Amino acid sequence: MNILAIHNVRPSVMGLLDMRQAFLDFREEVVTRRSIFELRKARDRVHILEGLLKALQHIDEIVALIKASANVNEARTSLMERFAFTEVQAQAILDMRLQRLTGLEREKIADEHKTLMKEIHRLELILSDRKELLKVIRSELLQISEAYSDERRTVILKGTIGDFNVEDLIPDEKMVVTITKKGYMKRTEIDKYRTQKRGGVGVKGAAMGEEDFIFSRRKQMDAAQQAMFDKGLATRKEVMGEDFVAFRDSAGRVGLLDSHCPHRLADLYFGRNEEGGWEDYC
Repeated sequence: MNILAIHNVRPSVMGLLDMRQAFLDFREEVVTRRSIFELRKARDRVHILEGLLKALQHIDEIVALIKASANVNEARTSLMERFAFTEVQAQAILDMRLQRLTGLEREKIADEHKTLMKEIHRLELILSDRKELLKVIRSELLQISEAYSDERRTVILKGTIGDFNVEDLIPDEKMVVTITKKGYMKRTEIDKYRTQKRGGVGVKGAAMGEEDFIFSRRKQMDAAQQAMFDKGLATRKEVMGEDFVAFRDSAGRVGLLDSHCPHRLADLYFGRNEEGGWEDYC
């Protein structure tokens, strides 16, 4: 199996193994970049928590220093000079609510710091050891498989499957075939149309070029029924073992109508077939 795909900003013909490897390389890049981002956030948070833990050890002195300061900028500068806090840590101390001075809040800060240190160690291990990185990728793929996998809907058989017709894969649905004066054709499912009520907005059936207009729009009936066209009677005829709606117009031009390939009907419908007779154009 070969697939034409865009890989590394270039079109490439890739086999199944190539596609799998490209996906694994992509997942490796995603997990690596995610780990770097999470590691940076964890380190920033740990830096603030270390400042808060240090401040709780000297809380009385820090409270007195803040009370003696004239404004916030002076208090921040005093904390940085007196206790060697960074600007981020000093600002976090000034933003800290008084309720965090309780024993329970102190314990929460210590627990968060301990948890983040373990997370930092895990992320550093992933970034430094490729085996750990691949373990993470495998674990995430297994989680996706458990969450979204379902039973195979196709059956793989050995050997040949006999006669096969691509049209057998096409669902039997009712369509509306739109034909323009210049020979362009389009099929649309019936359920795409809706009843337009007063003041409503209709559905645009086709986009046309200049000096072109819709010549005919007819609903396809069931296989056992007949259909009428503007230029003549349509009748049902079997061609090469398949059922088609065939028609001959008043000028003697003939064609076969299959809504699954209506573009091939245009040449017949607008007189571009000069031979006459029934032909399988679909």
